[in-house]
Order: sequence, then structure tokens, then C-alpha cells
Amino acid sequence: MVDPDGVRTDAILVASPRPNTKHVLAITCVAIPRLGPDPEIFLFHGGFDAAEIMTDPTREAGFLAFLYPLSEAANVRERLGSVDYVPKR
Repeated sequence: MVDPDGVRTDAILVASPRPNTKHVLAITCVAIPRLGPDPEIFLFHGGFDAAEIMTDPTREAGFLAFLYPLSEAANVRERLGSVDYVPKR
């Protein structure tokens, strides 16, 4: 993969084996400088809607995020509300 600055990064592309697959998940590993004295973490986030939806803060968009280890895990529900999928009725 090549980022907007022209920096190349190795990536793994993962997709469904079904013939009607329209999307892939690109997974990369990039070292970043330590941000502070806290323990290092594993962080994943990805957007799953078109760029015009993901970059418009007035529109609802789908995404996936993962953080480990999670500090103050007991307080996450209070801070974020439910992060469980709730189907629209």
C-alpha cells in the first residue's frame, strides 16, 4: 500500500471467498512513536462506508474499533454507552 505521502507499507488483504464480494479488509502494521509513559497498546480501527460518508460528521457511518489493553474497562459503558449492535426496528 502507498499512503498519501508516498510511503509504502506491506499489507495483507482479506476478503470473503464468495463470488459477490465487493470489499476487502487491508491489514498493515506500522510502528509509531510512544505517546507517553503508559503501557503500549494494540489498536485497530476501520471504516466500512464510502469515503464521502466516513468523512462527513453529519452522517451515520459504520466502523469497527479494538483497543487492548483497555484501561478503566469497568467505566467504558458509562463513557461510551452501549457498543453492542442493536438492529433498527
